[in-house]
Amino acid sequence: MRKEIVLKLILTSLLCCGLLIPVYSQTVEGKDTFSREDFSVYLEDAEERIIVGEPLAQYTGTLNTYFTSSVIINDIQLGPTEWDLVEYAQEGIVIKHYRGWPEIMLIRITSDKFATYRGIKVGDSLEKVLCLYGGDPEAEISVREEYISYSVEITDEGKLLKPSGTVGGGLLEIIFDLLDGVIDEIWIQTSEIW
Repeated sequence: MRKEIVLKLILTSLLCCGLLIPVYSQTVEGKDTFSREDFSVYLEDAEERIIVGEPLAQYTGTLNTYFTSSVIINDIQLGPTEWDLVEYAQEGIVIKHYRGWPEIMLIRITSDKFATYRGIKVGDSLEKVLCLYGGDPEAEISVREEYISYSVEITDEGKLLKPSGTVGGGLLEIIFDLLDGVIDEIWIQTSEIW
């Protein structure tokens, strides 16, 4: 399986260089770089895009209207704390943040009802991910048999760079879990709070 993924990366590189005819015709403006929107999901019912790492306050109306919320009490201490995990859920998607942290920290997609900014949904192929996300020079790419992930580092000025471990702003990451070469789940997350 590892050899197949490496071969797919090579074929995708050829696609991106224009040396092969692309299988998918969908193109994304600025495909070779990541933006904050790449770490988001579009909620069709609400006609709104929710971006990981953005302030929760701008989404509270949408989350309270279209989602069921629950609080997972921090089991280290008795009673509610500022680090209680708050989940907003509906079928096929969960959005999480910590009560004491002002930003959305995670979006987990398990249904083809929701898509990433570049149009990837649960059920899409690894080839489609590689075609639409490619080998971004500004992202760290990790390929395993069971997932492919793209990570970028956030500078204090809000720029997105290839992770170096030297910038204190945290990471944004999008992970495509694979099952038999098909997207099974999508995780969009930040590590800014760690």
